[in-house]
Amino acid sequence: MVLVEVDPPFREEVPTSNAEIADPASLAPLGAVSKFNIEPEFLEHLFDLGRAAATAWLATAFDLVGVQSTLDIRARFL
Repeated sequence: MVLVEVDPPFREEVPTSNAEIADPASLAPLGAVSKFNIEPEFLEHLFDLGRAAATAWLATAFDLVGVQSTLDIRARFL
């Protein structure tokens, strides 16, 4: 995930993407207690969820990697 918003004049033709690597729907049911779960099977499950989220993100944002931010920091955090 590129966290720096790049907005140089020569990139005005590139559309802004709000994509980020995340899958809140998969993590929501886990709850806070899951943060203490260190079972190898659970950690592998989290790894698999992360890999699936990264694969989905790459499918939509691959062409923007190294060119433009894929996260609108102002819209997301400010």
